[in-house]
Amino acid sequence: MTRRALIAACLLALASPAAAPAPKGWWDRDFARRVRVILADRQEWPDAPAARLSLATGGFAKADGADVRVVGADGNEVPRAVAAAGPGDLLEVVFPVAPGAAEWWVYFGSPAAAAPAKPYVPDRGLLLVTRARASGQPTDWPAMERILERSTTVFGGGYRRQVFDSENPFGPSDDFVSEYRGFLDCPAGGAYVFYTASDEASFLFVADRLVAQWPGWHDAGKGAWGEFKGTIDLEAGRHPFRYVHVERSGPQVMAAYWQPPGRPKPEIIPPAAFPGFREAEAVATESRDAEQAADFSFRPSAKWGLEDRVYTAVTFKAFPLSERARYRFDFGDGTQGEGPIATHVYLRGGEYLVSLRVAAGGGEDLAVHTVRVSGEWTHLDREDPDVLARFAGLVAAYPGESLSAEDLERAEFLLAEAGRTDDRAVLLRGAVEKGAGLAPGPRFAAAMRLGDLCRDVRRDLEGASWAFKRASETTEPGPRLEGQVALAEAWLELGGDAGAARRLLESVVGSLGDRPSDAARRAWLRVGDARMIAGEGAAAREAYGKALALAGGAENAERVLRKAGAARSALTALETGDLPHAAEHLRAWEWQDPMDRFLGFHRIVKAKTHRARGEPALAERELAALLAGNPESEYADEALYVLAETARAAGRPADADAYLDRLRRDYPWSPLSR
Repeated sequence: MTRRALIAACLLALASPAAAPAPKGWWDRDFARRVRVILADRQEWPDAPAARLSLATGGFAKADGADVRVVGADGNEVPRAVAAAGPGDLLEVVFPVAPGAAEWWVYFGSPAAAAPAKPYVPDRGLLLVTRARASGQPTDWPAMERILERSTTVFGGGYRRQVFDSENPFGPSDDFVSEYRGFLDCPAGGAYVFYTASDEASFLFVADRLVAQWPGWHDAGKGAWGEFKGTIDLEAGRHPFRYVHVERSGPQVMAAYWQPPGRPKPEIIPPAAFPGFREAEAVATESRDAEQAADFSFRPSAKWGLEDRVYTAVTFKAFPLSERARYRFDFGDGTQGEGPIATHVYLRGGEYLVSLRVAAGGGEDLAVHTVRVSGEWTHLDREDPDVLARFAGLVAAYPGESLSAEDLERAEFLLAEAGRTDDRAVLLRGAVEKGAGLAPGPRFAAAMRLGDLCRDVRRDLEGASWAFKRASETTEPGPRLEGQVALAEAWLELGGDAGAARRLLESVVGSLGDRPSDAARRAWLRVGDARMIAGEGAAAREAYGKALALAGGAENAERVLRKAGAARSALTALETGDLPHAAEHLRAWEWQDPMDRFLGFHRIVKAKTHRARGEPALAERELAALLAGNPESEYADEALYVLAETARAAGRPADADAYLDRLRRDYPWSPLSR
């Protein structure tokens, strides 16, 4: 549903056949909505003389907030400033806090209302407004001013704690202009050095003077070393501050540094230098034509990131509260939540249309707000060791079938980092089985990731078979054959039907013909494995030879070096008990030299890895294949000895003795026979 349609539904839900009298104490009937506002429990600036409110209007207020009024508990209007509008229906409202004041009503929804003649003018805070970039070259400040004048399309605005951002928090992160305006507190008088580090042009003003600048199109490299700076003498106290930045494309950096008198080196200008406001929050919404209206507030509560992914938790609070009401949030990303208070993890930044449905007494009410989620790196919760576990606990409940391909991959990554293997499998299976929104390509990729997870981590033959069969159902020839090879590999790796695996693989190589490809190389490698299990040594050797030829041949020096490195790494990982990496290096080893599967040493190491993982049956199958397919292997005696060790550890002493008897009979020359 579009935002316009949702708002229309909201209006219909609130409408009544005849206008009801306004609730008691309604300040002015020209205003259709009001929000009850209190001071939040947690305050960074508890003694500030003014408060700020991020007001989500649901589309009922004018876009510029001209019709917003703040009224105190005594019924008198309080001066206010609408500092910024957007993104979506958000307004940044600032108003003074009188001594002892703790509650206000904020009115809006009056088409005829104009902005107050004397708005409140705050003397604190750091406001950022971003706009779509107009054309021009920011070669100096006059040129930048011309760009700024022509950049009239506003994405949105809001208060920031400091100039330290890595994206446009209110819109697209390419082709935008940032303008920070606020007030800077200088702790002492003297010479201050200011620096700018930015990706693309930036200009820093203090006390209405251009102090530091880095014009032109550029990356942020040199700025990090403090090359773009300026000095200004300032008195102790508060001074106007301004920072203007323009971004064309690529990475984004906006960072302002200072070096106050007596400090040994520059530092990011800290949040304490930009005095802020008390935080106000909405706790109830009323409609002029109905006693109560459903609404909700929202606020980012935590952030975590790794590599190129940033995850943001947003806490939603519904109001008014009622024990008889049922609350259901739609978070705008394919997921929903129940209850009046919900914390939701967004898997990437962007704008989300969030709705709340409240059902009570046979009726239903609807509230809708646009929620802008930041994807920037500069404000992660690095000091909270539990944030990843909390995020994973929430994401584990997401229905994989409802997520986009990008969100699915990000959710899986988060769960992997938290070590929640089973939750990853459930998420991926839901996406593969029911994900109507996934295109064939992403569905195939999800099925392959699920198969790899079941085969390599969970060691689940049934789950791997199901996933790779789904991957093989794609209509694209190349991916279909890749899925079939992976299915046969799972059967061979986890003790499935070796005969069926061989027949499937031979069908694959028949389809591929003589065309060299990774799929053909893997298929011939696994044909060799299946032939070894069947005791067909000559055919196995031929298949391994074909795989080796596709790898570059036995004399390829670079391949030989990579094989040696993988073998050493596999042995080291096995000795140190790092079994997942041992398995990973074993796969790299056989990929570089398939013939080692026939010769035997690779099988010895792989069998020992199986045994260390608690998989004695797979260890025995691995070694039995070597003895069946290549009884003349120089590692055959060691294979029997390891088989005896494995059988004895599994509580089968008679089998262990039989293996040792065969070792002494067939390989009397071996030191292991003694």
